[in-house]
Amino acid sequence: MPVYQRSSLSGSKRLTDSIRDAELQLSNRQRQINVRTTQLVHDIHRQMTAPASLLLAGGIGFLMGELTKRNPPKIQSNSNATPSVDTTPLQDLLKLITLGRTAYTTLLPLAWMVKSFRQRDTSPPPEQQSQAIDQPPDQCC
Repeated sequence: MPVYQRSSLSGSKRLTDSIRDAELQLSNRQRQINVRTTQLVHDIHRQMTAPASLLLAGGIGFLMGELTKRNPPKIQSNSNATPSVDTTPLQDLLKLITLGRTAYTTLLPLAWMVKSFRQRDTSPPPEQQSQAIDQPPDQCC
């Protein structure tokens, strides 16, 4: 019987050790999650408050406002008067040209910013550029 108790004690000791290990792993994972969450929030905040992001958001908002702009309702002083013709095809064309010009002047700087950011993101860091310059090109064949 004492032998059984000894193996039971060693088994409970192993169980206690495995529980302690599991608790340590859990606390380490929770700490890593907290660190990653903090880093993610910091990165999102930095990207959202970057001047280019704010300008992009403002430009998109302006463009959407221009696209969805509604003309104010016209107040008719005479209730018996017949409503005038909505618009002529020439007026529709002029409105379309104005809308296209607004879209062009809004999207051109935004496209330029996106292009410049993509070029900056795809270029290697300066230390990799210097390494690439120092190394000879690979020989083919």
